[in-house]
Amino acid sequence: MAQRIIGLDLGSWSIKAVVLESSLRKSTLTSFRELRLELDETGRPAEDTYAETLAQMMQATGDSDAVGTSVPGDRAMTREVSLPFSDEKKIGSILGFQLETVLPKDLDQLAYDYHITGPDEDGGVKLMCPAVERTWLDSRLELLGESKADPRYLGLQPLTNAYVLPHLKRDSETIVESDEETSEPALALVDVGHQTTTVTVVDRGVVTSVRTIRRGGHQLTVALCRGLNLSYADAEDLKHHGIRFDGYLPEGVEQAEHGDRARIVAQALEPILREIKTTLAAHEGRTGRPVGSAIVFGGTAELPGVVDLIGRVVDVPVGTPKPTGPIWDGLDGVDGASTTAVAAVGMALQHTVDNGTHRVNFRRGEMAFASDFKDLQNRLAWVALLAVALLALFFVRKYLQIQHLEGQQATLVERLDTHTERVMEMTFDNGDDIPAKFQLVEEEMLAPVDAEADTVYPEMTAFKIFYDLTAAQEDVNRAAKVVEEAAKATEEGKPDTPEVRAEIELKSVNAELKGATVSGVAYDIETIEAFAEKLRAHNCFKKVDRQETRKNQYGERKGWMTFTIKIEVKCEKPDAKVAEAAGAGNGKKGEE
Repeated sequence: MAQRIIGLDLGSWSIKAVVLESSLRKSTLTSFRELRLELDETGRPAEDTYAETLAQMMQATGDSDAVGTSVPGDRAMTREVSLPFSDEKKIGSILGFQLETVLPKDLDQLAYDYHITGPDEDGGVKLMCPAVERTWLDSRLELLGESKADPRYLGLQPLTNAYVLPHLKRDSETIVESDEETSEPALALVDVGHQTTTVTVVDRGVVTSVRTIRRGGHQLTVALCRGLNLSYADAEDLKHHGIRFDGYLPEGVEQAEHGDRARIVAQALEPILREIKTTLAAHEGRTGRPVGSAIVFGGTAELPGVVDLIGRVVDVPVGTPKPTGPIWDGLDGVDGASTTAVAAVGMALQHTVDNGTHRVNFRRGEMAFASDFKDLQNRLAWVALLAVALLALFFVRKYLQIQHLEGQQATLVERLDTHTERVMEMTFDNGDDIPAKFQLVEEEMLAPVDAEADTVYPEMTAFKIFYDLTAAQEDVNRAAKVVEEAAKATEEGKPDTPEVRAEIELKSVNAELKGATVSGVAYDIETIEAFAEKLRAHNCFKKVDRQETRKNQYGERKGWMTFTIKIEVKCEKPDAKVAEAAGAGNGKKGEE
């Protein structure tokens, strides 16, 4: 769904607004409006009518999803800082400490942000850090809020002007920011306004220098007032309609009279042009990158011949903005849009910049856009409700699981008691104490015979089978550990010493009176065979058959061997010689 964004240029001679329809596929400017401000006798906007004019502009542009505007360059204090890292979180946490020593006011009286101008020599970044007084910013936001123009983005005008560059061309060549490999010179955007002139230098797609000169068309009008003894309003009208610098005479004006007027304006214009040239030269001296061309716009740039005059003085090719691309389709035929709407277009386009790119926005922290706070509060409320619901579901699920496990435990205990009573003729008086029951069974199984008449080799039980299987497993693992430790002790330090490792784990044992099935994993085939040999040595394990062996392809024991062994259980009586030896030994032992 397309967003309707208003770019609002709050000038000192007029208020300009563009409407940008922005979607994922494209952005298009649909309208441009300009409302003249009422000026007092000194040429400054009348404070009592400024808010009214702004409200008229917002009413004329209609509803919007967002408003973007900027802080004039002459209202910001700009400092350059270098940091040894480029991570945004680190920059945000340390920037205030860096600015404390270079700004003339306490940080709690300022709103500040940063713009990355490029890498420094030590692998970090260079930052351009503008700061604005909070008292002025509060009054500006109050004015905008009362006029229903509360901005989501509040950038710095010299920086927002650069957002228009990809949509401009000059001399039939589209201006596109080049990569770092090119030798193409930098480009300057010069906005000659009513009271200020802003210079923005863009080098390889990045704004590297900005400067705001506190002179503009207002100084030209004041010069005419003094030179020709006119009121400010008459001098302003004369400047726009009675003076040309393109070699032509205005209609109904004599050559001598026009020469006097032009000379007065040229003398007032000369300091502005000198400062522009000095700014471009300073950029080249600081960065080593020359400014190869300039684009001039703003209200004063509409005076006939002024752009060519600026080019002759600053000694670089100079032109006016030439719109290109579909973004301008909705402004075809709008007079003056290409010259006077550039700043407002840049303020609207700051909404469409990639969110991953940091941009200067003074609406952060305590001064953040109010709707952002409301949206955050609403989201937090929903998140809290969702968290409570999830916690409730978690505890209910755990409670049901515990109830289910307790039921299973009661069933298993009952079955265990029944089976043990049937096989071993044992009963228990210790309730559900499972470890105590196992201990009683173990003691019964391992108790010595009471008399010689008792069989030396009792019949096997499922418990005895399980016990002997795990004992064999323990013997194999213990033997492997002894071998491994001995090998490491004797071969330590030798680079070609092979790693000795053997281990076996039982995954399942299905034991019955006549047989058992064992499944598990072992480090290698040799370990499985060692385990099988241990089982074959057991008197009651008549047949030990390793049925299935394969290598694990997944999981924690990847590369180990999975095996299954089936055992037939049948205890045999010892032969006569063994019985005699056992009896002789017992008798001798008894005599002793």
